[in-house]
Amino acid sequence: MALIGLYENCQDNILLACLAAVGITGVNDGVNNKGKAVYRIITSPAISSDPDYNGIDPDDVTVVNVHKTKADNKLPPQDGTKGNVNRPGADTKLPTTKVQINPAPNENGWNNSDVTVKLTSEGQKGGANIKSIHYKLTGATVGEKSVQANNTSITISTEGTTTLTYSATDNTTNREQEKSIVLKLDKTVPNVTIATSRDKIQATGHKTVNVLVSGAATDNLSGVSSTVFNVRDEYNLVEPKISAFGNTIKLDAWCNDKDKTGRIYTLSAVVKDKADNEATKTATVTCLNGKAK
Repeated sequence: MALIGLYENCQDNILLACLAAVGITGVNDGVNNKGKAVYRIITSPAISSDPDYNGIDPDDVTVVNVHKTKADNKLPPQDGTKGNVNRPGADTKLPTTKVQINPAPNENGWNNSDVTVKLTSEGQKGGANIKSIHYKLTGATVGEKSVQANNTSITISTEGTTTLTYSATDNTTNREQEKSIVLKLDKTVPNVTIATSRDKIQATGHKTVNVLVSGAATDNLSGVSSTVFNVRDEYNLVEPKISAFGNTIKLDAWCNDKDKTGRIYTLSAVVKDKADNEATKTATVTCLNGKAK
């Protein structure tokens, strides 16, 4: 608290009366100095052309300033920036911003299509209205903007990882503490190859033939999440399991004599990345009657 001494301009002949009428008022200066503060007003001898008053030195005045503690129990949170804190009764309630991401990221934190982020800010109960929202984009998407409104939407369409930092400011210059979210976007399907050590086998009457399955699955952004293999026998008889590239499977080298096109085995690799993009590649092995070429 601070003290203000207030008195009128005095004529020499009423100086003492003016000093007696000095008013001392305590005002809120925004400083949290709890307890009592003692002030002393030191007077000097009067200077006057009237010999009855000239040289008279009034008594010094001691004043005790009592701090009001009621407001101390409601100090604002110590984050963000509080505007006008030195003004008595000023609003120091910080605004808050809610974030809505559409579509929401998957369980791995990735999106595989453009993302719209909506920011909606509001003042705390009893606080001022929102003046503006400021946001900054860094990473795959770069940009910065202040919007003179209590809401705004940002669309992220560039693949990669983007960090969005945001805060709101109200009409009394209280500014929300900056917050940030990370947006990860991958719209590209994985790269997949699959091949077999032979694409034709000769029918030899139910003898098995070893076939090596090779290939690879990669993803340059979110990374490969899963690879699922499948063997589909045209006759629905022999469909061995494949657990990974580099496996060797055994195929039945028998073909129906009347089957002019041969018995076709179709091998597939279905690859999904962490953003749920999916790619499928296939290879075939055909069992033929007669000499395989």
